[in-house]
Amino acid sequence: MATRRALVSYGRDFCGVERSTAAVTVEAVKAANKHGTIVSYDLNYRPSLWKSIGGQAKAREVNREIAKYVDVMIGNEEDFTASLGFEVEGLDTISARFETDASRR
Repeated sequence: MATRRALVSYGRDFCGVERSTAAVTVEAVKAANKHGTIVSYDLNYRPSLWKSIGGQAKAREVNREIAKYVDVMIGNEEDFTASLGFEVEGLDTISARFETDASRR
């Protein structure tokens, strides 16, 4: 039986705290990917945690770099929009109504 390794990182809890923690996360997912480890990453964007290191622009920069090395990325429509800059047509954040056909493109 083959051995499987997995690295799970939660973006909201670690990356946005300080510039150094964002850099450590990037290096960790790069190393894990290089060694065949399955990498799972939870976006769960929290503006207050990214505010001190550059806000949403920095979150997008860091998360786009991390995304290159991730096998499974977890998040809702708002997380993908805020953290990566994806715009989902049909997303209504006021009433939280989402047209599911818009995400199938």
